[in-house]
Amino acid sequence: IFIASDSIESELYIIKEVKGKRTHRARVQYLVSYVGYGEEYDQWDDFSNLKSIEHVKELISQYNKQRPRKA
Repeated sequence: IFIASDSIESELYIIKEVKGKRTHRARVQYLVSYVGYGEEYDQWDDFSNLKSIEHVKELISQYNKQRPRKA
């Protein structure tokens, strides 16, 4: 389980699920949801911030397996 720390508020967030993927300003981003928070708190985060976190890498892999491939 990934626990992200928001340095401004010093709160911890646990990423529950990867819900989407996009490219924004030439960066790959994933839409992530958090344990204990509703959909209104889902947010896009750069892959570069997520790729080194083992649990999140597993969630991204699961998300990619569930997506239909483009022809």
